[in-house]
Amino acid sequence: MAAVEDVAKDGAAVRAQARRASPLWVGLVLVGAISGAAMVGPYLTGSSPTDMSLDFLAPPSAAHPFGTDSFGRDVLARLWYGTRISLVVGLGTMVTTTVLGTAVGLLAGYYPRLDEWLMRTMDVFMAFPAMLLALGIMAALGRTSWNVLVALTIVYTPRTARVVRSVALSVRQLVFVDAARALGAPDRRVLVYHVLPNVVPAILVQATFIFGYAILAEAGLSFIGVGIQPPVASLGNILGEARVYLREAPWLTFLPGIWIVLLVLGINLMGDGLRDTLDPRIRHMV
Repeated sequence: MAAVEDVAKDGAAVRAQARRASPLWVGLVLVGAISGAAMVGPYLTGSSPTDMSLDFLAPPSAAHPFGTDSFGRDVLARLWYGTRISLVVGLGTMVTTTVLGTAVGLLAGYYPRLDEWLMRTMDVFMAFPAMLLALGIMAALGRTSWNVLVALTIVYTPRTARVVRSVALSVRQLVFVDAARALGAPDRRVLVYHVLPNVVPAILVQATFIFGYAILAEAGLSFIGVGIQPPVASLGNILGEARVYLREAPWLTFLPGIWIVLLVLGINLMGDGLRDTLDPRIRHMV
């Protein structure tokens, strides 16, 4: 009887683990498919995002699966190249935000004397709505791709710092950290070898969400004309140019909009799956 109960418990645990991992795999498939299409598609078709033709505002067809815009440019080709730009901005923002936010969060969580002024500085940036702060930074720096990356890094670093600090505060009080300090380990070693490994799961989850936030923010900035500038294709400026022809050519906004939704949905599912898999409180629930 006990053996049967053990088998049932093991089966329930396997099913629970599969349910927790399913969003992660669905997200990986979505992001992988869209990213792969963006990387490989232009080489398969040979189309360029800047080639113009006389087929203005042509509906979807075999020659142009997503139609053409007001300049006769192939919308699918522009989406492929625009996805590349958005992925580069999103990944760049994720990396820089993770590095800076982790450094600030670890210092604030481990050193009480630094906590107050570091977190108050982060609070100043978090007091502004994300898009409003990004707009202000872009207005001051200028409308270039690199400045978009800088603006989004400044906007989202405080969020990562807050998450890392909260976990570091908890880890700092654990027994093995006290033991390492009692054995004479320097603070740098304690931070790198004892505190940081326990913060990594939270960093990975937060980095995934920042990736999605950055893509949406870049699209929003480009949509209103302060982000990536034409003729460089971006998911945001493709929609921004298409909104003028919403009545005449609704596919110009519908299809790119679905593209952005699927990309960000896949990234968010990856974040949810990572959180459910790495969070010990969820991992031990059956």
